[in-house]
Amino acid sequence: KQQLAAWRAQRDKEKREREEKAAKEEADKRAKDNAKRKQERAVVRAQVKNYHEGKSLEKEVEQLRAEVQMEAAKPRLTVEQLQRIQERNQHLTQERQLAMRRKEQEDMAKQQRVAALLEQSAFTPEVQRDRSRLTTDTMSSGSRKQNHLMDLDKPRQEGYYAIMRPATVSHMPQRATPSWRAGV
Repeated sequence: KQQLAAWRAQRDKEKREREEKAAKEEADKRAKDNAKRKQERAVVRAQVKNYHEGKSLEKEVEQLRAEVQMEAAKPRLTVEQLQRIQERNQHLTQERQLAMRRKEQEDMAKQQRVAALLEQSAFTPEVQRDRSRLTTDTMSSGSRKQNHLMDLDKPRQEGYYAIMRPATVSHMPQRATPSWRAGV
């Protein structure tokens, strides 16, 4: 019985050792697999990164090629065309300068004409200073007042002739400023 118990203990011990060994091997295998997967992932990431960098470089190269082709496709001006453009520009600037000179001359002539007209029309009579003349009536307004006063003394006419043919005009136009101040 002891031998049987020792054998069983030995068998259980060997079984545990095998299981531990198998578990250890399995863990080592998993660790190796994980390390291998990590390494493969790193390699794949590096490849993807290189791929993207290559693609971006290809895009840049394509853009540069397209720009070069666009520049090459643009029409180039010949020497004759450039000369013609320069001559046209010079002609246009000369015309503008002439137009500006003409306008200046016209403005000067206009100013001279206006100055001459002002000199001709600037009549300044020599009048004594009489401040009371500003408030006194003009000759015409005085005569109108006198005529009005005489009309009040006359007897009024009644009937048809008073309405249809009045002797006096009731609304005579009057000058607002005296004649001696009219041109000032």
